[in-house]
Formats: sequence, structure tokens, C-alpha cells
Amino acid sequence: MLISSIDAKSWLRIDLNDEGYYTSYDLEAFIDIGHGVFSAHNSDIQLLHPESGIAQLDRLVTDRNVTAEFRGTYDTFLRFYRPRDTGSSIYLEFLIGDALAAPPETIQYSLRGAFEIDQEYILRILDDFRKLTCKE
Repeated sequence: MLISSIDAKSWLRIDLNDEGYYTSYDLEAFIDIGHGVFSAHNSDIQLLHPESGIAQLDRLVTDRNVTAEFRGTYDTFLRFYRPRDTGSSIYLEFLIGDALAAPPETIQYSLRGAFEIDQEYILRILDDFRKLTCKE
């Protein structure tokens, strides 16, 4: 699944990664703010209770006052929300995290950002999350 910013300069990709002993997700983000670009990629994220995020996203379709959040390992999150006083705009805020257990301490890494998404695609995003997290 690819979620692009309304200006098509930034994006977040999430794919199912089920090639190991367990199912995880591959998350990648690219952000272009003109005077700087940022990217992050983690191929082994667990989404914690994705059905809760899907239910919240389903409510966001008809109620823009709802925030839909998907939480994952390494403090990873994806949050869909409408900022105050912005009409019906929807933003995707995210953090892609990871950690390296390197004695004598664990080192944490992350990229956090946000971008506006085209609200016309919110139903497609909801459907893509349902397909992505389906446990058949």
C-alpha cells in the first residue's frame, strides 16, 4: 500500500512481510520538504492490534473529529487525523522506529513526520488496511 501526500512530494509505503517465522510489516517513508529530504525504512515492524486502527479509520470516514491510530513495535505509529480549523483536510502523521542492541546500550532510531493526504482516497486506504491485515 502506498499513501502519497496531496502534493505528491512525500509518501509512506506499508507492505506485508510474511517470509519468516512470523508476519510483520515493511514500512518505508520518503519526505521532501524542498530544502531537505528525509527517509526511513524498517522491514520488520509488528502492528499491535491493527483491528483497532481499522475500526477508528472506518469511523474517520464519516466523522472527521475521530483520530485513527495504528501502533507498532519500536514506537512506530501511523495516525490519521484532521487538524483543528482545517475544514475536512486529513493528515497522516507517522513515526518509523527501530533499535540496535549494541552493548553497552541499545541505540534507538526513528523518523517522525506528517503530510496532508487527499481525503478522496480515505476509503481506498481503509480497504487497503483491511486487505493488508486480513488473517486468512
